[in-house]
Amino acid sequence: MEDLDEAVLRTDIRRSAGGFAFKKFLGKGIDEVKKSVDLGAKKKLKHHSTMEDGRKVYHGIDAHGDHHFSVVGHDGNVDAHVNAIKQGKSHAIEMAVARPGAGVHKLYHHLITKHNHILTGKEQSVGGLGIWQKMRKMGGVNVHGYHPKSGKAQYVDIVNRPELSHVSHSELERFRKTKGGTRTQRKKEYGDLKKTQSMIVVAHKNRNIRPMKARVSESYGTVMRVIREQIER
Repeated sequence: MEDLDEAVLRTDIRRSAGGFAFKKFLGKGIDEVKKSVDLGAKKKLKHHSTMEDGRKVYHGIDAHGDHHFSVVGHDGNVDAHVNAIKQGKSHAIEMAVARPGAGVHKLYHHLITKHNHILTGKEQSVGGLGIWQKMRKMGGVNVHGYHPKSGKAQYVDIVNRPELSHVSHSELERFRKTKGGTRTQRKKEYGDLKKTQSMIVVAHKNRNIRPMKARVSESYGTVMRVIREQIER
């Protein structure tokens, strides 16, 4: 994806401009970032774990209850910052910003495979989709989705069939403005696109660590648990 090298990678966006304030953390020392996150924080930003490439991950919970994950690069400055909302046993990714080449997918993979986190995402941008695809290719992670309105889960091949899990706002608008086909056909196709766009993507640990291999029985059990958490919250 072309925009994977951009300084800012947006994932699972609620179209909130406030999320871009996290860009100011990039390239700053962790102590400076801590001062911002720790103001009124429920849990101050502190060392959480170390990734396989040696970079340190810091975690904290701000005054609003949002979870923050900062990745500190080898130069001692922040490579990436991810904001997530805890929902039951899962973390819904709200916003991610990163320096070029920061490898946000490695953070996601680390949280899932090493700390058994369940990550969810909604209405992914192109950059966000690219992050999830790279994470999936690393292995040890299953990606499924579920539809909030129907409560139904489905397996999605986010790498080879991204259209089953990703429809951008621009793509939806382009389809709405195009012509062709009957009114009934277009209404159905538009409805299918809207359904895909609103689908929540779920990533969780797969005990079978070979890349791209899914254990369906484990996957569906996890997805259904996430569904119940979403419904009950």
